[in-house]
Amino acid sequence: MPATLQRPSSFAKASADREVRGQLQFDWLLGERQFWSLKAAAGLLHLSDSFIEKLWDQGQVSGHEFNAGRGERLTKRITRAFLGALLVRSARYTAEAKLQTFCSCLREFDREELQQIADAAYVEQQRRDRR
Repeated sequence: MPATLQRPSSFAKASADREVRGQLQFDWLLGERQFWSLKAAAGLLHLSDSFIEKLWDQGQVSGHEFNAGRGERLTKRITRAFLGALLVRSARYTAEAKLQTFCSCLREFDREELQQIADAAYVEQQRRDRR
């Protein structure tokens, strides 16, 4: 008899406990960081610094400006919320499409790899439960 994948009991409640069901979320990309320099945000998104500066000037991303000494220039920091909003606005897919795409790839994995995926999902759920 073939072995069956072990399904941790917390998976049953995982979908019910999702923070925002049906909406794109980018915590996995942004991590815990709350403020991003324009350069760091550009690096994260693989965009040019000047493009992020243009988005700032147009008000498409926002945050805080700090006087950097004698007032000759301002240090700009994009808040995590505005960076997340930019990612959601620029996405050309829905949360459901992302999930379906991920699930459709699962048939490519063997049992051992699927168990590794299930284990990683379990660890991630435990991390979220601790927050």
